[in-house]
Amino acid sequence: MNNKLTDEQVENIIEMAADAAKRYGPQWDSALVGGVGGNFHAVTSDTIQAVVVQANDDSRDSSWLCDYLESVSPAVIQAALTELQEYRKAASQPIGWTDEQELRCVEKDGCGYLFTVNPVTPHADSRRVIKLYRLPEIE
Repeated sequence: MNNKLTDEQVENIIEMAADAAKRYGPQWDSALVGGVGGNFHAVTSDTIQAVVVQANDDSRDSSWLCDYLESVSPAVIQAALTELQEYRKAASQPIGWTDEQELRCVEKDGCGYLFTVNPVTPHADSRRVIKLYRLPEIE
């Protein structure tokens, strides 16, 4: 089984999370709720002032499941997958290249050469090229 999400799957999950956020609110809370037949665990939303999902009882398993659903609220899913998209985009677009010799110069002298990647310098030995990428800023 391939555990990597395709770009299409990521987009679909983001859309589903956006739809869930519109319907049920972006942030959910796990709660023990009192009902006619006794207490039960549920996932609630302050946005809609209602229960989003409820378990049939107040067992430890029901509590764990509701706590898990709280941790994957629509806003959390959207943020995590949007960050994944940004990292994938950054990782797919090299911004330059260097080689081992230049990296040794950086370590020894504090500076080294970086070269253009579009196109890679014509005289470059492709076996020595180390592509450089920009990472998105972490907030």
